This record gives sequence, C-alpha cells and structure tokens, in this order.
Amino acid sequence: MIVEMKKVTILSEQKRKKEVISSLRRFGLVHVEDVVNKTSSTLSLENANDTYNKVVSFLDGFVDKKNPVKSVSIDKDKIDEVCSSINSLIQEEAKLNERNRSLNSEVDRIKQFGNFDPKEIEKLKGEGINLSFYFVGKKEKLAIRENKDVTFVSVKTDSTNDCVCLINSSIPQGIAATEIVMPTTSLLSMEDELFINKKRIEEINSIYKESICYCDSIKSQIKKNDEEIFYLRVTDTAKDVDSVTYISGYIPAEKIDEFKSFCTSNKLGYLIDDPKDEENPPTLLKHKGFIKFVQPLYDALGLVPGYREKDISVYFLVFMSLFTAMILGDAGYGLILFLCGILLNVKSKKCSDMNALLYLFSGATIVWGAITGTWFGSELILEKLPFLRIFVIPGLTNFPALFNMDANLVQNNVMTFCFSVGAIHLSLARAICIFDKIKSKDLSLLADFGWLMNTVLLYLLSLYLVVHATVPLGTIALGVGIGFVLVCLFGSVEPDKPLGQGIKESLGSFFTNFLDTISCFSNVMSYIRLFAVGLASLAIAQSFNGMAEGLMSGFTIPFGILILLLGHGVNLIMGFLSVVVHGVRLNIMEFSGQVGVEWSGYKYEPFALKGDKEKEETQRS
Repeated sequence: MIVEMKKVTILSEQKRKKEVISSLRRFGLVHVEDVVNKTSSTLSLENANDTYNKVVSFLDGFVDKKNPVKSVSIDKDKIDEVCSSINSLIQEEAKLNERNRSLNSEVDRIKQFGNFDPKEIEKLKGEGINLSFYFVGKKEKLAIRENKDVTFVSVKTDSTNDCVCLINSSIPQGIAATEIVMPTTSLLSMEDELFINKKRIEEINSIYKESICYCDSIKSQIKKNDEEIFYLRVTDTAKDVDSVTYISGYIPAEKIDEFKSFCTSNKLGYLIDDPKDEENPPTLLKHKGFIKFVQPLYDALGLVPGYREKDISVYFLVFMSLFTAMILGDAGYGLILFLCGILLNVKSKKCSDMNALLYLFSGATIVWGAITGTWFGSELILEKLPFLRIFVIPGLTNFPALFNMDANLVQNNVMTFCFSVGAIHLSLARAICIFDKIKSKDLSLLADFGWLMNTVLLYLLSLYLVVHATVPLGTIALGVGIGFVLVCLFGSVEPDKPLGQGIKESLGSFFTNFLDTISCFSNVMSYIRLFAVGLASLAIAQSFNGMAEGLMSGFTIPFGILILLLGHGVNLIMGFLSVVVHGVRLNIMEFSGQVGVEWSGYKYEPFALKGDKEKEETQRS
C-alpha cells in the first residue's frame, strides 16, 4: 500500500538553524520539501567529488579481479594528495601517448632512409651545399637525368618510388615530384625517445595499480561528501523570516507521535497538516508477504506511483511473473535462473528481495515450461524422460505430436490463452476503477463499465478473427455500441461537476472515444505477443539444438557442447530483453493506463544520517 503522509513544518530561532538541521538529520524521518539543487556552499565539495569519481572510475579499469588488492585506509588529506597525483599522471600519460603517436608516425615515414642525423644536412647547407630530397616516378627520373642543369644522386629506399637527392638544384618545371621533409632529429634519437616514453608509461601504470588500494577510502569520502552536500542544501533550503527559521517536509502519518516527541525534546515549534490537493508528497510503498518482492523490480525499472495514484503492486507482480514465464517459455531456462538465485544466496549469505524475485520468476517459468513440455527446446528430453510428461497439458504443449494432438488446435489454444490473459488483465483494470468509483459515488463508473463491456466483447471478436471461434457477432456489435454510448455519455462526469455539464463534455469527446474503442481492440490483440515471442524463443532453441546434434559424435562433441552453451545463453539473454520490452509494456502501458496509474511519483527519501556520519555530527553540534 501507499503509506499516508503528513505535511510538517518545523520552526525555531534563527540562531539555532544549524543545530536544528543537524538534529533533524539525526531524527532521520522527514523528507524535506523542495531541497535546493545548487548552492555556493556546496561548490568545493561537488568539485572534489567530481575529481574523486573521475579517479575511482579510471582506477577501476586497472583492477585485477583474480588478484584483489588489500584496501588501505587513508585520511582526506592523503586522498586529495593521491587524487591530485593520479590526475597529474593521467595528463602526463596522455601527453606521452600523443607524443608517441607523433614519433611512431615520423619513424614509419623516415625509417626507409635508414639512420642519419638531419643536423649533418643542415651543416652542409652552412657550407654552401643545399640538399633536397624528392620521390619521383621512373619517367620523371629519366627527365631529370636528361636535364643538364640538375645535379642529383639516387637514394636507396624501401619505397616503390624512386628517391633522388638534388644538389644545389631544384626540380625542373613540369616534372611531378613529392618533396621529402627532413625530420628534426635522427631515427635513432626518436627510437630512444619512444623507448624512454614507453618505460615511463609502464611506471605510471604501475603507480595506478599501486593506488587501487586507496579506492575504498576514496569511495567512502565521496559518500561523506554527498551527505555533507545534502546537509548544506537542506540548510540553505530552510527559510528565514525575521528571527525565525522554518523548514517543511513530509513524514509518514504512522510516525507523527515520534515527530512530536522529537520537536518537544528539541524545543521546536511545529505544524502538522494533511497535504493539499495541489501538493505532491513523496511515495512510500509498504508491502507484506511476497508482494514486497515487487520493490526491486520497481527500482530496476525506475517506477514510482504517484502519492494519490492506486497501488497496483499485487497485480503488477502476479502478471509480470506470468508474462516472464510465457516469454521465456522454457523450464530449463527457469532452472538456470533458480540456480543463479541459489548462487547469489550463497554469495551474499542472505535472501534479498531481489533473490526472492528471481526465485518467483524462475518458479513461474519452470511451471509454464513444464505445462508446455519445454525443456531447453528439446523434444528428445521428453522422449528420454517420460515422467516429465505428467506435468504437460496436451492442449498447450509445444510438441503436439508426442501427445497425438493436432498442431493447429494446440496453436489456437495457446493464442486463445494469450487473448484470455489480456482480457482478464484489462477487465481487471476497469473493475478496479468501477469499485473505487462506487465508494466515491462517481457516475463516471458507467463509462468504465462501458469500457469493461467493450473489452470482453472485443476479446470475443479477437477469437473470431484469429482462431475462428464461433461467437455471436450481432450481440458483440450491439454490446460494443452500448458500451460506446456509455463512454460517450459518462466519460467526463465527475462528482463535483453538474451532471448535465459532465455529459456535455463527454459528448464533446465523441471522436476521441471512437479512436479509443479501436485502441481497446488493439490492446486486447497486443497480448498475442506473448505467444509470438515465446514461439520465437522455442524456434531459436530448436535451431541451436539441431546445429549441435550433428556434432555430437567423435572429436566434434566439444564443438557441439559449445554451440549448445552459447546458443541457449544467447537465447536466454534475448528472452530477458523481450521480458523488458514486452512484459513490462503490458503492465505499464496497457494495464496501468486503464487503472489511471501514470507512475508520476517520487520516492520518500528522508533526510537522515548514514554510517559513521553520526559521530562527526555529534562532534560538530
């Protein structure tokens, strides 16, 4: 459920401002309202964190997971020293790499001429001997040779073009040639510099690796700075009026007694009120039993229902489990997920909500895979392990031949099941709206009843069009018409609005309602994706099985096993992506949209102390 919030305002003497903010943080239950984002008091800490994050991110690239480095604790001054040093080394390495790229390019250009000292050429120039070098073609070289005004010698190179050295001469007009620019230093000197630079880069990389031991301390300092930044922002958020300071926020209604005790013990004034309609309190979800496993899913998807929106967590989790099972569609994949959950349990030594969610999804996938007889997409497994057939529902199996079932009939059964899931899902959304509006005596529930009628009837039409089921088309047409009329008459009716005005506004949305009715049909039809994606996953699994089967003899067996591992691994990953794309869409777009949940909320995050910050806070107070 979404926990009820109370709006609270704390008042104190202005001279006690810092003391009150510190106490409020130790109390740790008030979500401060409208905390300022930018303030000059946090600039230095934000800049420091930018530097720390850059260094940590950079050093993470040098971590050797096979040989972890023991963490070394250092104080803030040492952290600043280390980060400054690492940043300087990063800049130095970048310059060295840039210099090496330039040197390597120059070495590649002149190495065909062998090692020589360009200073000797400059020395000859001072003595009146000007040398210039060109690449020329064979015809051009003959033309130069025939020109008596040009003195030259051929230079041996590795190039396919001829190289000539002109002595106190220039290329005659009309002859194509490419001048060779002399380097500023010798080939040997450049190679020596490259060697020295390479050694320095190796030294720098060694320093990086040695500095990894400080990363935990740097990360800890980042967290401390983040807390201090938030503290300063909250301090700047508190408003001063004359000699009074006040700050507002939200607190769960169940914690009001604790809040009163806090204010009394700290000699603070306070106001408590219900949030106004125009205010947007944070959302705190509180679930019991298996429904609490939905929270890591919400966190992963970034979903937070609005404070005044309906909590649909139970429906979200149940249908998400079903969608995951149908999209992955394979009991073998479910077993893999279950084993992953066990490994995570063993590693963390506790069953987190994320672990439990993984168990739930894997369990649902195993059940659906067992019902359809799908174990790694292999018919052979069902043949070799007959006891697995006990769990199979022949009318839904992916291997109808094993159960003497007609393939078309089974396919139609699965599609019918998908449409039925869609109709139940969407009808449930409308039923939730109807029951809520009955409590508030809202006549627009008749419009929701119209949508409920249309959903059920258009579901029957889907069965007629796709699986050729026998349905009363006349009754469907009449029912959809009645549902459409109810929507057009009562869609905009509200309890605090005159009925006539509401009906008038509803009729004004005639064309929109017509399009929405068509959309209602497409919403039901969209659940066929559960069948299509599941079928595609099965086809991919069978393809890899077929590829591997031909290699399961002799020395090619390892290649067959490799194909099975890679193939099913890729298929499982693609299945997860399909769950995100299709399963999440059905819950967020189709279902949530019908219930009126727009996920417009933000999380309740109280202003609170964390870790060892409390000790520092006590000292400062």
